[in-house]
Amino acid sequence: MRKSQYSMEFLIFFAILSIVFFVWLLIYSNLSNQAFLERDRRAINDLGKAIQTHIFAAANAEEGYFSENLDIPYKAGSVDYEIKMQSLEEGSYVFVLVTERNDYVFHIPYTLGRIKKGDNKLYSMCGVVAANSQPLSDGKCSDVWLPNCSNFIDDDGDNLIDIMDGGCWQDYDNPHYDPMKNNETAGTPVDPHVYNYYYLCLTAHNNGFCSNINIINSFIPGTIDCNANTKQGFC
Repeated sequence: MRKSQYSMEFLIFFAILSIVFFVWLLIYSNLSNQAFLERDRRAINDLGKAIQTHIFAAANAEEGYFSENLDIPYKAGSVDYEIKMQSLEEGSYVFVLVTERNDYVFHIPYTLGRIKKGDNKLYSMCGVVAANSQPLSDGKCSDVWLPNCSNFIDDDGDNLIDIMDGGCWQDYDNPHYDPMKNNETAGTPVDPHVYNYYYLCLTAHNNGFCSNINIINSFIPGTIDCNANTKQGFC
């Protein structure tokens, strides 16, 4: 009788001990997972703030600022991510670090070009930052402030660089279009806006090779006579 009682007590004790261990294991696993997620979140957030600091420093630097110090790692700690740049509205620019779990948005000054993983070059002219390409200007600061849909940023969020995206202006002028949701109307017609021509012409004009405009223009239907556009006030 006593042996069976001892056996029963042992089984009960073992069952209780197993339950306690299982509960502890669940709590430990959850805490460990939260710790890893917090570590990854901090790594991405620290990376974004570092990039943001570099861009703000360039925007506030003296005229002609140039830096090669922005080296963006291919992973933030152990986290894979992508970099996207967007203009949310006129005068509001952001870059987004996209991970499997979350998108991290960082506001930056008006920035031409795109930042990328690896080495980046930052230029500053008239308070405008250019990433990996020099700002275009013939000495007038107003020439640097290129209109939306002509600034090498995917303003309408459809994964096409705007200078080659004829539908950008239709989407940008549509009050129901949301770049962050990318709710572009299907079948947006390819009809380049005159500001795209203006930008192409300005590019050639400021670099002294107007005759080569058709090389750049090969991405867009039609041709541009840069000299004629100059007379019309486009350059």
